Amino acid sequence: MTDHDTFANDDSPPTGRAAGVPRRRLGATKDELLITALSAGATHRDAGRTAGVSERTVRRRLEDPAFCERVADAEAAYVEQVTKRLTGVAPIAVETMVDLMTAPDTAPVVKLRAATYLLTASRGWREMHELETRIRELEAQYMQSDQELTR
Repeated sequence: MTDHDTFANDDSPPTGRAAGVPRRRLGATKDELLITALSAGATHRDAGRTAGVSERTVRRRLEDPAFCERVADAEAAYVEQVTKRLTGVAPIAVETMVDLMTAPDTAPVVKLRAATYLLTASRGWREMHELETRIRELEAQYMQSDQELTR
């Protein structure tokens, strides 16, 4: 069996699986398991354990540029998925903070922390929005100038 073989009928969780490291999937290749584990932040040891390979094999696979690109793509997809989920629950979080700040029985220190968090978070969201807008504008300018050069 090589590092790239498929786990034929092994759907049991690996022993010593760290928190957040995915369980083995039936039919998943060892590379797929490594990529999933590494993209979720697993250590080399935990990722190897998940895929049923040694830590040395994990390091060796990470020397392959194509494999590293697959890990980077999986990491980007993971971050996008988490970001969408966080964005989806942001209104609930804001309502919770507002409720804490306006409830008469909330301790002053809790009100202060909620207010501080909301102000800090809103500044971060605003700055991110401004950066995204500027990047989109720059990309549009670049595409327009690129089209003008190719005419």
